[in-house]
Amino acid sequence: MMKYLNEFKIFESRESIEAICVKYAITNYTINQDMSIDVDDVVNLSHQNLTKLPLKFGKVNSAFYCHSNDLTSLEFCPTHVSGNFHCNENSLTSLEGCPTHVGGGFHCGYNNLTSLEFCPTKLVVVFLVMIIRFIV
Repeated sequence: MMKYLNEFKIFESRESIEAICVKYAITNYTINQDMSIDVDDVVNLSHQNLTKLPLKFGKVNSAFYCHSNDLTSLEFCPTHVSGNFHCNENSLTSLEGCPTHVGGGFHCGYNNLTSLEFCPTKLVVVFLVMIIRFIV
């Protein structure tokens, strides 16, 4: 239990962030002063049995995949994703915390969403995959 709690501590040091990046194969990143990370590569956190994101993300200059987990919130999601954003197949009830800017497709289906409030305000490619089925 203690190992699990330590892994998801609020990011106290550069070393702990680097260790988490190694664990999830996140490369080409910059650690910001607020301990969030900007990533210039694809971030793939899918199929990891995550209940929350393990890092605080700033900008992701590629795609961001966190689908097929057990996420209950999008806390720590990037604010800006240049490529596709996939948060489908989780346990989300709200899109609060999702990126405000998505440059590719936005995939949020197969969750427990009750509204589209907090949906990205800027979708460069209007490609809302499975969003119609958000209530199902």
